[in-house]
Amino acid sequence: MSASLYKSLAVFCRERGIGVHKGLALIAAGELQAIDYRSPGSSRPLWRIPPAAIEAFESRRASRPSGQKRQRRKPIPQPAIGYTEFH
Repeated sequence: MSASLYKSLAVFCRERGIGVHKGLALIAAGELQAIDYRSPGSSRPLWRIPPAAIEAFESRRASRPSGQKRQRRKPIPQPAIGYTEFH
């Protein structure tokens, strides 16, 4: 795969409207797969994200219908008509 198809972390974050620190946290947590292309001896990481990793990340994060219906609360019983309640 060509390196030009890979997205930098900054581009990935800008397209999704998140901060770079959030992107770094996603990589550190293992939620987003990225490749470090830093030069030997360099201390600064140079993250590149392959398209397949972006698709996998988005499919895991996509909302899906749960398939379960929410249980409704029981209705509050109303007093019978025709009598007065004194406490």
